[in-house]
Amino acid sequence: MLKVLQVLDSPSINFLLLIKEELSNVLGDLLIWTILGFILYIVVFYGARFLFRKLNNEIGILTLNILQTPLPIIFILIFIKIAIYNLESLQYLALIERLLTAAIIAVSTFLVSELFTQVVSYYLSQYAEKTEAEWDDVLVPIVKNTLPIIIFLIGGFLFLQTLGIDLTGLWVGFGGVTFVLGFALKDILSNFLVVWYY
Repeated sequence: MLKVLQVLDSPSINFLLLIKEELSNVLGDLLIWTILGFILYIVVFYGARFLFRKLNNEIGILTLNILQTPLPIIFILIFIKIAIYNLESLQYLALIERLLTAAIIAVSTFLVSELFTQVVSYYLSQYAEKTEAEWDDVLVPIVKNTLPIIIFLIGGFLFLQTLGIDLTGLWVGFGGVTFVLGFALKDILSNFLVVWYY
């Protein structure tokens, strides 16, 4: 009997009971946030889509189509990160938190790239069709092709830096390249802007 009481009072049993209590709290929070997330998902993606169709807003529908998959993934990853942070017994797992942050950055980079590539490109193409200026016919393909590369470069740098890789040299090199490109393209861009302004 004494042996059973000693086993029940051991630190490992107390640790398991603490984890059980924390997990029950997390599962309760998970249930509440899942219900709220489901309601929000239906309101945003079905209610807003209905509204955009009534208003005949193509850009709004395109934006909702792009957001429909990555946005819930980002919210799920953020919830998992918050849940792990709230589990006091698992806070020593900093690697998991770093991996979750890196995953959030990766999905966010994809989301921002898709938004800029499809929505901004669509808007600029619509604008270029309405105007008779020739500069926008040249500038729109340049923006469509270079903007995703820049977004993925910055997202990749942030992703690697979140994992603990020191990228100071790459940031300096990237800044130098953008500085040189800025000076090289200064005259071309100023000519485009002058034509657009006048």
